Amino acid sequence: MTKDVGNRSDEAVGMSQTPSEPNAATRKPVYRLTPHDLAAFPVWEYADDEEGLPGRDETWMRPVLSLPVSDLTNRVVAVPVALSAGQTLLAAMSNVNLDDPSDHEHFLVIGLYRQDGEKFVLARYHDHERQQQGPQQLADFLGLSMDAVFPIAYDLSSIAVGQPEHLRGTVEAEPRNPQSRRDLMRRSLQKRRP
Repeated sequence: MTKDVGNRSDEAVGMSQTPSEPNAATRKPVYRLTPHDLAAFPVWEYADDEEGLPGRDETWMRPVLSLPVSDLTNRVVAVPVALSAGQTLLAAMSNVNLDDPSDHEHFLVIGLYRQDGEKFVLARYHDHERQQQGPQQLADFLGLSMDAVFPIAYDLSSIAVGQPEHLRGTVEAEPRNPQSRRDLMRRSLQKRRP
């Protein structure tokens, strides 16, 4: 699920220009989460029930205080990831399905932070932004070769509980089992049925 970020001006969302230490009462739009926020609270959830408050919209998040969690629906998680060459970086991930990791190849969203705090969100193979935000562009952003970046290994066991094979995985440069847009839509809709 991709949230529309809407108007990103600080005035529009009621954000202060003064940075502060994140705490249990912190609320901010997903695009304003920093490595510092994610280190303090590695799991954030969309605050949909607060959407009607002045200055807020569907992009606002709050930290999850009790870890580990058993469900990552509607949440962004931060964990260190290992690049193929062994370098470790902080990554923010969403669309994580702890019940069916086969979804990750198709729907997982991952953003990697460089040491300077800049973030790159990797476009999935079926995303329109793939030409500008694809695997080669990520490697260029990191100043590495594709072979030094992919596969990217992640381990969610520090923040979530579940089957070990569901908590650990890799992000490949190219999918092992690509699907057509039609099949992706069908798969997405089937997941939503009760």
